[in-house]
Amino acid sequence: MQPYFSVILPVYNVAAYLERCIQSVLEQSFKDYEIILVDDGSTDGSPQICDRYAQEYEFIRVIHMENGGLASARNAGLAVARGRYIWWVDSDDWIEPNALNTLYQATCRDSPDLVKFSHYRVVGERRYEVLSNAEPGVYEDDIRIDRLMNWALYSAGVFSLSACMNIYLTDFLRRTRVEFLSERIIGSEDYLFNLQLLAQVKKVRVIKQFLYNYEMRIGSLSQRYKKDLPQRYTRLFCQLEESYRSVGILDRYREGISFFYVWHLMRGTCILNEYYVSEGHTLADGRRNIRQFLRSEVFRRALNQCDEHMLRRKNRKIYWALKYRMEVILFIVYVVKPVLKKGLRRNDDTQN
Repeated sequence: MQPYFSVILPVYNVAAYLERCIQSVLEQSFKDYEIILVDDGSTDGSPQICDRYAQEYEFIRVIHMENGGLASARNAGLAVARGRYIWWVDSDDWIEPNALNTLYQATCRDSPDLVKFSHYRVVGERRYEVLSNAEPGVYEDDIRIDRLMNWALYSAGVFSLSACMNIYLTDFLRRTRVEFLSERIIGSEDYLFNLQLLAQVKKVRVIKQFLYNYEMRIGSLSQRYKKDLPQRYTRLFCQLEESYRSVGILDRYREGISFFYVWHLMRGTCILNEYYVSEGHTLADGRRNIRQFLRSEVFRRALNQCDEHMLRRKNRKIYWALKYRMEVILFIVYVVKPVLKKGLRRNDDTQN
């Protein structure tokens, strides 16, 4: 019999957190689900934990595979999933009590292709509510889906493009044939995956409930320097262009995906990443890399397709620095000013 949910947990060296995640699913009041544990070549005690749970519960299955990264682990889980809806849950996070029942109530009547919900960001002992800018409701006509797309493209940071903060109709995923592409190639598997799917949805439901706990840990991969990130994000942008062209909507969203690439990916992530000093990456290296991508053909083309009036006035100088390749302005804004402000605060604290 088909379970209602397939909860897929990619697992890689998370022995310290894995049981917490699995237990958060097992303790749900809604019981019509399966759990798929995808061990992505873990070298700690994670494989043994997976096997122990699979032996104890008949609705838990384990896939052991060679390490291929998060994208390949998620795809492997999808390939064998039997549930009506898919929920990818990172195995070092956990879900809220009654989350599956809430999601069942959101889907049982009209079977939306995708359900989007809010989440908690967990830092140490504190939890912070992260509410998406997408308004609660059903989006199923062109005008409302356009609104959803514009939120995603023009304010990705508050919209949240994480795969963990949605559930997906399995038939919809298999009909579109959209899968995850490794971040080693395109910088972020979640961004491309969700923007490709949003281009093909017929019905989306947004609910405001906080159902997921995303734990931010010091020293995680997301907080380290990422090599070749501008090149990977440029591949993401080109892939997104090609995907939208293939379904006949590129002209409709060309400006939006250009804005997403230039402002959210390159300005919002790559510049800060390049100014991050770490072993093997100096500030001089970062400044040189920024000057290089400011001159690149794809970046120039995307920048020319952006509407600067979509930016707040305080961000216009950053736009013009990008447009006229003035890396020194970016250096002052993102490196010099924060250091000066930090020094002033330290002096104030000392005097007080």
